[in-house]
Amino acid sequence: MLAAVLYGTGHRSYISEDEQALGKTGTCSDSASRLGWFVSYANQAHPKIVLVILMRGQSGQIKGPMAAGVAGRIYRKLNDVNYFAERNDVAPTSAVLSGSRQ
Repeated sequence: MLAAVLYGTGHRSYISEDEQALGKTGTCSDSASRLGWFVSYANQAHPKIVLVILMRGQSGQIKGPMAAGVAGRIYRKLNDVNYFAERNDVAPTSAVLSGSRQ
């Protein structure tokens, strides 16, 4: 899944040097319509989010790589607001315990 994002059809989902999504694209079609999809998760070490993009239409542009591009825009917006940053706002256990017994 990482190779699909770094070198393959999912490259449009690229987030940044610091964060990387892992994902897989797909395209299906019949005589009436086309489906393009991209399924992914972000933060390889500590997964935080799963994102699935499913697009349907009649255009030849509806393909998995297009869905990966939509996912990439979402991931980059999340990265811009520090969604993937580590959170250290949990109170230490000793403080919680001493506070609850008073």
